[in-house]
Amino acid sequence: MKKVTREEIHGDPCAMFDTSELESLQEEMETWRDNLSGTALENTEKFQTVSECADTLADGVQSIQDGIEELEGFLDGLEVEGLHADEKFTMTKLPPKAGRFKRFDRAVSLLAAVLDTIEQRLREAHDALYQEPNPEGAGSEIIENEKNQERLDALEAAAEKAAEVRDIVEGLEPDFPGMY
Repeated sequence: MKKVTREEIHGDPCAMFDTSELESLQEEMETWRDNLSGTALENTEKFQTVSECADTLADGVQSIQDGIEELEGFLDGLEVEGLHADEKFTMTKLPPKAGRFKRFDRAVSLLAAVLDTIEQRLREAHDALYQEPNPEGAGSEIIENEKNQERLDALEAAAEKAAEVRDIVEGLEPDFPGMY
């Protein structure tokens, strides 16, 4: 039985939007497809699988990058306590020659964890703008202040964008073909 090794990755979650491994996998699949084009294998199921995987990764990576760009636009104007605080993410350490699926799974897991952390911190900041329940038990009420309402709206929009991008990341499911 192989021992699973873990590694800790530390950093500001807002600076950890790394899609390079997904881009690398996309490039590998596109190269494989290009190498099969014009050969006797071009009309085979293998070519179709490789091509679909390359297209899925290309579309997914583009959607993720577009979403991250939008999220960064939301985050630029927000001052949220702890948003840029150092965070620790524990991930499975990849062996030197890890397969495509393991590399993909690790990249997606880290991106999803980063986005989840950002969403959580934004929602905590959003919730902090609510008043404490009053003694009569009427429940929480939004502070009636136009500036705070704008901040609440901005925090909510950013949190929703983080959740949306995380859903795109988690929904990406390329079908990596075997070698033979």
